[in-house]
Amino acid sequence: MAFNVNEFIKRIKEYTDSGFGADASNQPERLINQNGALNTGKTGLSFFEHFSIFHFLITINWTSFNFLVVLSYLLINLFFGGIYYFIGVQHLQILQTNSI
Repeated sequence: MAFNVNEFIKRIKEYTDSGFGADASNQPERLINQNGALNTGKTGLSFFEHFSIFHFLITINWTSFNFLVVLSYLLINLFFGGIYYFIGVQHLQILQTNSI
């Protein structure tokens, strides 16, 4: 069995291929860059369609994510605490009825 150089090169290219192929259009570009980032983009979207809270939360680092969770928790508690404060504790009683 002879060593086939072309077959060897073909196997090396298959091994290094990302699985998505290297040609998404007429231009020979990879779909995934060497650093792992996608080489694709969406066009024709408005600003609000382009911005995704989910994508923002999964791409920030853990320190920022944990800070946002704690900040959200504190702001929600301050909001409802303010409501209770302005209503007054005396108005948070159970209504008493005089039924038989």
